[in-house]
Amino acid sequence: MRAATAWLMWSIPAALFLVAFFHRNAPGVMARDLMETFGVTGAVIGLLSATYFYSYAGFMIPGGLLIDAFGARRVVAAGGAVMGLGTLAMGAAGGPALLFAGRFAVGLGATVTFIGTLKIAAAWFPAERFGLLSAVTATVGVLGALVASAPLTGFVSDSVVRRRKAPYVALSLALLGVWALFLGTLGAVALWAVAALFFGIGLFGGAFVLTWPIGREVNPPELAGIAVAVVNLGGFLGAALTQGPIGAVLDARWAGTVTAGGARAYPLDAYRTAFAICTALVLGATLLSLLLRETRGRNVWQELAQDTPGRT
Repeated sequence: MRAATAWLMWSIPAALFLVAFFHRNAPGVMARDLMETFGVTGAVIGLLSATYFYSYAGFMIPGGLLIDAFGARRVVAAGGAVMGLGTLAMGAAGGPALLFAGRFAVGLGATVTFIGTLKIAAAWFPAERFGLLSAVTATVGVLGALVASAPLTGFVSDSVVRRRKAPYVALSLALLGVWALFLGTLGAVALWAVAALFFGIGLFGGAFVLTWPIGREVNPPELAGIAVAVVNLGGFLGAALTQGPIGAVLDARWAGTVTAGGARAYPLDAYRTAFAICTALVLGATLLSLLLRETRGRNVWQELAQDTPGRT
């Protein structure tokens, strides 16, 4: 009975996180329509997409503190309401100003959905299942490329190898290899091969779900909300800081071609340069993964506190 209740409690904020993830990728899907409707460039679309991550990253730590202080139920409900109001604002936008304001509000409200979901997972499920719950939660959000990989990742980490760092590093190396292959074959392979490479990027990108249990397991258990928020901040801060500049890279290499609707059409060289930047970032992340602390799926906060003078 408790297990059923636990899954029910988890499913409510998880559903909101699914909606939040939908909003996260929406500008990329609608890029051409947005350029044609509002008469803007690729750099502006990149900045619009990044606006979600600016507000998401900026409110990440305060959101974790609010969840730890007032509980996930109240904070996640408020976040869902703010996300809904932002959606309405974007739909009613007649110009870039309201469009950007709505996008900012969507990111602001979405911040607490993921943190709240993992806070409930930490409270209702055994500690040794947190890696799997993190992966399942991520799969609910992505629900596409990671549908076959993220629960892999968490289950293997929790129950098979009983490691955090080893699968993280291995998957990061595989992800780097796929990105390098994608960059090296850009424009030279069939569409089905491009789709396969994208699937590989999503498949091995499942490594990111292990950052949350690692962050939780090196911090006090009662601070699970803020711990998840802090480790989650890095990814969203990266997304916030890179999308605008990458859009600017595309604009800098634009050859003047436009679609029938007036949207910019970028040459292959522009995409090659942009994806080279992405590959370099994956390389940096892979090297940083070597510095992770191995927790073996258990909370090592007390051990760290004893090993570090002055840490309590």
